Amino acid sequence: MDYVNHSDISGSDLEALLFRSDILAPHEYWKVHRPDRFRQPELELMLAVLEDALHCYFANVQMRSRREKKIFNETEEWFFSKDSEGVFTFENICSLLGIDPDYIRRGIKLFKEAHRNPNNSDKPKNAIAA
Repeated sequence: MDYVNHSDISGSDLEALLFRSDILAPHEYWKVHRPDRFRQPELELMLAVLEDALHCYFANVQMRSRREKKIFNETEEWFFSKDSEGVFTFENICSLLGIDPDYIRRGIKLFKEAHRNPNNSDKPKNAIAA
């Protein structure tokens, strides 16, 4: 049967061709029609806020000056706050980006412990460097 040419399609074959059901699994549909979440400007901004907070935390963890101490303390307070009232709270940003906030909190806590006590023998050999 030649469906491209349509010259030799009989009545029952044409009916089957025209009225067949299109079966599409949900995961196949969403693979094509899913919006790219990080192409939305609001989410890109939230990702940038999170990246900047991580940079401020890592860069100022040793608190060598009063300025570094202030930046670090403010950033740490932001990370460990359970407040979800504002748009740009850590909890809301993580929720909208699909990130587990406690996972990040555990990671930055380990980073702080590893970099605040340079003489600590338990310091991981492969700790993240700022």
